[in-house]
Amino acid sequence: MKIKYLTIGLLLTLILVPLLTLNAVAAQNCTVRTDWSIYTVVRGDNLYRIARRYNTTVAVLANANCLTNVSRIFTGQQLRVPSGAGIPGGTVDVPSTFQQYERGFMIWRGDTGDVLMFTGTSSGTSSRYASQSYGRLPENAVSEPTPAGLVRPIMGFGRVWGNFIPVRTALGWATTSESSYTMRYTSAGGQIYLSLPDGRNLINSAGTWSIFSGNIPTPIPPTPLPVTPPTNAYPSGVYQPFEGGFMTWRSDTNEIVVYFGLNGGGVAVYSSASYANLPDNPLVFPPSGRVRPIWGIGRVWGNYESVRNQLGWATGREVNYVITYTLTPNGYTFNLTNGSIVTNINNRTWSLSGTLPNPVPNPTTPVPPTATPIQQTSVTVNTAYQLFENGFLIWRSDTGRIDLFTTTYVSGFNQDQYANLPDNPVTDTPPIGRFKPVSGFGRVWGNFPDVRNALGWGLGTESGYQATFRSRDENGLQTTCFNLPDGRLIKFPIVIERSWTWLYVENC
Repeated sequence: MKIKYLTIGLLLTLILVPLLTLNAVAAQNCTVRTDWSIYTVVRGDNLYRIARRYNTTVAVLANANCLTNVSRIFTGQQLRVPSGAGIPGGTVDVPSTFQQYERGFMIWRGDTGDVLMFTGTSSGTSSRYASQSYGRLPENAVSEPTPAGLVRPIMGFGRVWGNFIPVRTALGWATTSESSYTMRYTSAGGQIYLSLPDGRNLINSAGTWSIFSGNIPTPIPPTPLPVTPPTNAYPSGVYQPFEGGFMTWRSDTNEIVVYFGLNGGGVAVYSSASYANLPDNPLVFPPSGRVRPIWGIGRVWGNYESVRNQLGWATGREVNYVITYTLTPNGYTFNLTNGSIVTNINNRTWSLSGTLPNPVPNPTTPVPPTATPIQQTSVTVNTAYQLFENGFLIWRSDTGRIDLFTTTYVSGFNQDQYANLPDNPVTDTPPIGRFKPVSGFGRVWGNFPDVRNALGWGLGTESGYQATFRSRDENGLQTTCFNLPDGRLIKFPIVIERSWTWLYVENC
């Protein structure tokens, strides 16, 4: 996914056709579906996500709301959606995560990113936390020691549990670790029926729930609506193969889609809100012949255990290409890098026409040197540095990026990944002779437990200095060399045994 970090202009040159517009819908000849429910657009929404949430398609929503451009909706806008108070109709199988607590349990839905909270043992109250309400919150910042025999929630459950006191008070501590399962979700007669990992079903309605032992009603199919002609979109994107499937990223929505299986199977969708603020892939050492996922795909794969367990390791590198998406009445189709066509059915299942592309292997032997001079850029900027027990942090004033250098690997955070996080939330008192980081370093160190665990406490406060950063392309890998305050030179990233790390060097 390296290309998407270059410049917006470069990406725009790759997009040769305007993104997904429905010019055939003429507002003056269209009637809005006033018989449908009203949905108010929130930050982070796009029409594709809303369509998925209500078990319909972009084309149907555009026609129902007389939209002439499906790429242009805004926060606060009211749209008409299929009736059902926001409950998708029918029955779907959803990749989900479950965790038991002292006084209830939580479920995470892989299709919407919602976290569902249920208090009680066989009945009680329920609440829903949309991905927009917790995706940008800090990791579980509760510093209270975990009681013996109980579990401290992490990831999405940790964000909800750690940042919403009523959730913590109602549920208590977790009694088990997270576990993945496929949830059967049925909407019928204005009620929601969910399956639990132990095979029981519950009925959920109006903020209450109870165990359901009868026969779940058969959903009534929605009234068919006119089907609009397929619409094509041509965004740039990324494909990466894995042992048990593949993943894609598309530039127009920033969504990462996981395809489980090698010739059809299940689908899970991750919006940018569900992965953009996660730390880089924490798994550094792939087995021989396998590849460590990086960038956004690496964040999803490395931080969502259910994805990792089902996909296995990557078998090839990411490949950038232009994707043709064609809307269909029940989903969309798109091309892979070898021309094969994937049919995605409402982000639930997929099928393949053709074969999956052969994996692009990671280079195992050095590329012979070329006689062409290596192009190098150099810039001197104000820089901040702080030394820690197991590494150091660097901040660049020109990009706002914070890079993490531990004793074993290198990683980094763009400014938009930490700037809106709260100041260092860690309340522990540093040991004698140690320091708690502040400002940007404090946000990264305090809100990302993986960073804190890798670096340890600060050995001093941060200091400012002038650093010269020299970047160049070395056989397709963009490397950077810069000076530390004491004059030593650092070069990164260096690939050693297919792991991203850094080295002290004699010269740049």
